[in-house]
Amino acid sequence: MRTKLYSSLTGLALALASLTSSAAIAETNEPEWRYADSLISTPQMPKGFKHFPYVNPDAPKGGRVRLSTTGTYDSLNLVASKGVRAGGLGLIYDTLMTPSMSESSTEYGLIADAMKYPDDYAWVVYRLRPDARWHDGKPITTEDVAGHLINGPHRILPANTIIVM
Repeated sequence: MRTKLYSSLTGLALALASLTSSAAIAETNEPEWRYADSLISTPQMPKGFKHFPYVNPDAPKGGRVRLSTTGTYDSLNLVASKGVRAGGLGLIYDTLMTPSMSESSTEYGLIADAMKYPDDYAWVVYRLRPDARWHDGKPITTEDVAGHLINGPHRILPANTIIVM
């Protein structure tokens, strides 16, 4: 099964990965690339950090995890718009940005290595990591991200969005 891009609701709110309104870009000064974003304060982690302080990079790998949830489901497909998806499916997919568990309203790049947006938040552009790969080793492309945003379960793109790749 190919790993699918599945953003958290926060990520979806911002997720116009490489998708912008060219008119909005033309009307603003070119913003700087940011490796992280916080709605409240300055991100605590430095650029290029390898792992969060609460993560043990030497933790044992492999094994099984069993999680429970309340309710029912009839689909394990994140892309299908019909049916009820199983709870917790979003836990097995990487996102463009990942939240910090120790900082409120702060996200760092995961599949994306940087983002930029104007002061009025009219648009956002994500720069994908060159080493971002699917499980089979193929690179994750802007076309993959755009396809998810256009055809994914949340279909967040308005009709007047221009895709820039």
